[in-house]
Amino acid sequence: MIKKNTLQNQNIPTQLHRVKSIIFDLSGVLLIKKNAAQLADNPESTSSMLAINFLEAIMLLRACKAAGHKLFVLSNMTIAQYDRIKQEPEIASLFSFFDDIVISEMTPYKKPDAKIFTYLCEQYNLQSSDCIFIDDKQDNLDGAHAAAISKTILCSNFDLTQVRNELIIYGVLHQSVAQEINIPTGQA
Repeated sequence: MIKKNTLQNQNIPTQLHRVKSIIFDLSGVLLIKKNAAQLADNPESTSSMLAINFLEAIMLLRACKAAGHKLFVLSNMTIAQYDRIKQEPEIASLFSFFDDIVISEMTPYKKPDAKIFTYLCEQYNLQSSDCIFIDDKQDNLDGAHAAAISKTILCSNFDLTQVRNELIIYGVLHQSVAQEINIPTGQA
């Protein structure tokens, strides 16, 4: 069964904000480290991470792309971790939505250093004022603010519905795009 949530009584801007690019953290926002039981259930997997709220993540990324935004990942994971997780079909399907993925180990910087945000913007010819950054750690959001990325979203407990709602409030997504959020309830 699908539960349908409708956004109501939100102060929604009538026009989309000029945000052009959305930058996501991976671990803590879209991916979670597997626990011992999950590792045991899938011993052939080489990845130590899995997509949490997979269907919500797909819907959110699809909505962001449909609204015309460039999507990027900015992660502090290692290159070795990235190489392992991108082999997982579910994670690879998430990665297909991104214009590019920046792993801090590939740069001279690491979050929360403001220089990594500046580096990303320079590499992809982005204006920091046209970006929004989504992370699960406040110090990383503070680093983005220090790099003049004023629009940030703190994603707590992998709550992608809350992220979608904040993107609507920011005017990044139309309310009609997120009018109905389908959340699998696990019931038949």
